[in-house]
Amino acid sequence: YTMWESLSFIPERFRPRRPGSRGGKVQCKNGVCAWTPDGDGEAKKESSATTPPTDAAESTEEGEVIELQEPEQFDELVMSNKMFIVDYSAEWCHPCQLIAPVFAELAGQYKGKAKFVRVDVDVLDDLALDNGVTSLPAFHIYKGNEKLETVVGANPERLRAVVAKRCE
Repeated sequence: YTMWESLSFIPERFRPRRPGSRGGKVQCKNGVCAWTPDGDGEAKKESSATTPPTDAAESTEEGEVIELQEPEQFDELVMSNKMFIVDYSAEWCHPCQLIAPVFAELAGQYKGKAKFVRVDVDVLDDLALDNGVTSLPAFHIYKGNEKLETVVGANPERLRAVVAKRCE
């Protein structure tokens, strides 16, 4: 029984971080970036990303991608009990950057039917972990606090199909 186990009653995002708990290695292959532990306590980000990240609009207007900065913003979306689609991604993730324009296009296409938000896993890592994100890019579709569907990887056709099914 350790001190860390005694904190299990505290939600993950509010717990103190275990030293070296974010260590590991990220590998991108076939349109998906995945984290694997490697024991040396350092996270290595391996990516061939050469394109700059796409800036998501920081706006609450319909049809735009909203960049979440605080976990409380996610909580507000859950409390609204409306449909929202989350793009969990990172600046260093090349597949994430490749599919970002498709996500922005879908935000415009389905404005009024769902909110489209982006979570940078390097900024809100605990939020991503709390929601089971282990590979990037990951797209989760929620209605209130219920996760309806998940799409993992930079697959534009699958993302379009799932969003169309949920937003039509």
